[in-house]
Amino acid sequence: SSDVCSSDLVRVYDVQVGDSIDTISAKFHVTWQELAALNPGANMQLLKVGQRLVFYERISQYTGE
Repeated sequence: SSDVCSSDLVRVYDVQVGDSIDTISAKFHVTWQELAALNPGANMQLLKVGQRLVFYERISQYTGE
């Protein structure tokens, strides 16, 4: 689900050399659609080194029980 919950953290990521929308999506477990929705001014097909992307990082809640 793409709903934001209290266990989600807002993350800002600076695009690095060699990054693509696919590598960023895989690295942070988000979809390209989520990235596009949270970064409306960014062209997901033409990412630039140093460009900042905002997304929600999901944090698992493991209680140990």
